[in-house]
Parts: sequence; C-alpha cells; structure tokens
Amino acid sequence: MSSVHERGGFFFAQLWHQGRNTHSFLTGQQPESSYAVGLSGSLTCATIPPLPFETPKAMTKEEISATQLDFVQAAINAVSAGCDGIEIHAGNGCVTSALDDS
Repeated sequence: MSSVHERGGFFFAQLWHQGRNTHSFLTGQQPESSYAVGLSGSLTCATIPPLPFETPKAMTKEEISATQLDFVQAAINAVSAGCDGIEIHAGNGCVTSALDDS
C-alpha cells in the first residue's frame, strides 16, 4: 500500500459476503444467507466445471448479527493495515434483509 500512497493514490478494501451465490466446493461449508432459498442455475468459475447452486443455510438473527460484527472487525483491520477506507459490496444474497422480518 505504501507504493500506492507514495504516488498519491488511495487504497480501499472491498468487504463482501457471498451469501447464496457460492458453493461448498469453494468454501468447505454450506452457503449461508438470510433465508433457505437457493439460486437457479450454476456457479461458473474459470478453474472448475459449473456447479449447481446449493440451498443455503438460513442464518439465525444471532448469526446475522455476528456476521455484521465480523464486517466491523474487518473494516477496523483494513484501516489498521493501512487502507484509506472500505467498500461494502452488498450483493449476492446480502444477509441484512432477514432483520426486517421482526
């Protein structure tokens, strides 16, 4: 990052949760999302054959809150490591929607 800063640039970390748009083949665990509804189609990646999307595990409100705290800690870590800021990628089955179902 220092070479970016030396040239007057900025360095941002992008934080994201893959949600239901991933596969256990890649992560080693069942995908998690705010509800247990899978995507239709397949996950495609240049290095592996297409994999049908799996039904994600529906996260509890406690798990969603813990994930939100993970985002906070990741942002703190990124800034501590020298990033100028963070960007939150809020796509791919973002987990916050389940909090609306109180």
